Amino acid sequence: MTTPNTSPQTVGTAPSITEFLLARIAEDDVAPSEPDEYIEGFCDLNDGTHYSGDRIVAECAAKRAIVKLHRETEREGYVNAAAYLSDSLHALAAVYASHPDYRQEWAL
Repeated sequence: MTTPNTSPQTVGTAPSITEFLLARIAEDDVAPSEPDEYIEGFCDLNDGTHYSGDRIVAECAAKRAIVKLHRETEREGYVNAAAYLSDSLHALAAVYASHPDYRQEWAL
């Protein structure tokens, strides 16, 4: 499957962690053509479970909700909540550590 380049990065500009995550989530968010269709490349390496497209779409929606919460708390000035949610963004970003736009400063 060919993935379009959804990276917001431009020459000389590194994406923020929220921009990075939203771009990776967009790449992962593949709508299934059939209910419960299994999407190639999405499986649990621990037990070999293949995830259905519906499961992947739901996971992407949950990740977007976490990113949205972070942006809202940061915008509203809730410093303690923003710091806590920042750790959750770092945990989400760790999944994409091999991506060229990933920054080591996001590592947990």
